[in-house]
Amino acid sequence: ETLIRFFRAENERDWETYRTFLHPEVVWHLHGERDRTIRGVEDYLQTVRDADDGPDKVFFLVLTGIFLSVIVGGGQ
Repeated sequence: ETLIRFFRAENERDWETYRTFLHPEVVWHLHGERDRTIRGVEDYLQTVRDADDGPDKVFFLVLTGIFLSVIVGGGQ
């Protein structure tokens, strides 16, 4: 239920609700062409907003056994 509310807030771009799910000392390690570490709520929120390609990008969960995957996909 908590993860569903978290992703609902993200998909609705409800940043004030989204913020309530983040620990003040949140750390997010991004791995890719260039690795980087995001620290703190404000930097985390700004990084998510910067990555937002618009309302057609949605996040949803796939639960398989004990594994959890976050999938990014297009809208309806």
